[in-house]
Amino acid sequence: AKTPSAMAPMTRFLSAYHILNALVLCAYPALSFWARTGLPATTDSLVSWEKQSAASLGAVLFIRFLQKESIDAWITDILTYSKSSILVLTWTMDTRVFVWYCVLYVLLYLYVVQPTYEGPTAVEWLNPAAFDERVVKGGMTKGGPEEHVAWLVMFYAGWSPACLHLDPTFADLSKQYSTATLKFAKFDLGRWPASAPDHYINLNAVGMNSRQVPTVILFEKGEETGRIPYVFEDGSVKRARLRRVDIVTAFELEERLAKSQGKEPEQWYKAAGGKGGKGGKDTKA
Repeated sequence: AKTPSAMAPMTRFLSAYHILNALVLCAYPALSFWARTGLPATTDSLVSWEKQSAASLGAVLFIRFLQKESIDAWITDILTYSKSSILVLTWTMDTRVFVWYCVLYVLLYLYVVQPTYEGPTAVEWLNPAAFDERVVKGGMTKGGPEEHVAWLVMFYAGWSPACLHLDPTFADLSKQYSTATLKFAKFDLGRWPASAPDHYINLNAVGMNSRQVPTVILFEKGEETGRIPYVFEDGSVKRARLRRVDIVTAFELEERLAKSQGKEPEQWYKAAGGKGGKGGKDTKA
């Protein structure tokens, strides 16, 4: 039977970051009521702007939901786009309210950071020495304890929102698909940025909006055999998504799990409900 998934606990959304931002959003109805009663001259304009804002926000969030890579990313989108809409609405109310909200948003940005994932995981942490010893040398050492171990490594940086969003998904995958021949690990490029060029990852050119972090790379026998996103020889990066299904398909996690359990391809295909199948892998040219 398929290994049960240990879904990342939803209690992670009860952090100070999520609660305080949610309170800011929930305070708007009271603010709107105050504006309609205390500033009657703005009522008609405010109501019109609120209707347009609600329609636009609903459409944007629906599209973002369809495009989401994870529930964490979508929750962040809800908070970000909703706060932006409220900021526009406060401008139609009163300049003073707008300024106060700007100050509030700056304080939230500076002092209430998005938390890192701390739930169940089978992910191991690697520093440069451990990576070289276990992933590279371990896979190339014949007869060694990790000769036949493949490593799926997430190269990340703590300052990247995309990395924070992928954390719960990667942890969940590690709980479900880790075996004696497949291990999951993380490598902190924020702490060891000098290692980034070794893996064709450019941190300097694009900064916090880097399309190269997170990068997930599969190593077998000490060498890279697949990655998301793909990097071309000229250094350009292929646009890629890192949804759960993308990672499972690209790195054939279902097949690897079935093989570790001694199942034939037909067996894991049936166990997966007929949804199995090999996915293409991006590799360096």
